[in-house]
Amino acid sequence: AKALECCNPCTSPARDSLLLGEWELVWSSPGSDFARLERRLRGGPLEGQAKSLQEIGNGYSRNVVVFPGDFVRVVITATVDADSVKVDTTNVGPPYTFELQIAGISIPLKFPAEFAQERTCLRTLYLDEDLKISRVGAFGERTTEGSLFVHVRRRAEQSRDL
Repeated sequence: AKALECCNPCTSPARDSLLLGEWELVWSSPGSDFARLERRLRGGPLEGQAKSLQEIGNGYSRNVVVFPGDFVRVVITATVDADSVKVDTTNVGPPYTFELQIAGISIPLKFPAEFAQERTCLRTLYLDEDLKISRVGAFGERTTEGSLFVHVRRRAEQSRDL
């Protein structure tokens, strides 16, 4: 990540339209929420390779965890805005929406109180047409601060998953 960060072709990634669109997580550091979720599923009925998708639009981010078989999904939506000072930083949430989808039926869930008002700082270290590398920054959730994420852009034929 450090080697790519110094070669970032995008000078203001948090403000660039390249950030918008659909992304698929291909790797995350062991302390990230997604890695912890995968570890908890081992040996259970949803064991298998869960997929983490992200859609970034103007003013929002939607993260969708799709479990094997596409029968169960967890969806978290939050507000996002570019930091007013740091050109590589996006501020995420609140407000948040949190829902469980089972066989296409959406069940709204209450966002955990300890996170309901928390803002997360996400630094985009590298951004081009196909690759996004980001890290949870200093005022993110303490348990995930420093977590690294590698996403690849999803193409139109993959978009039906979101």
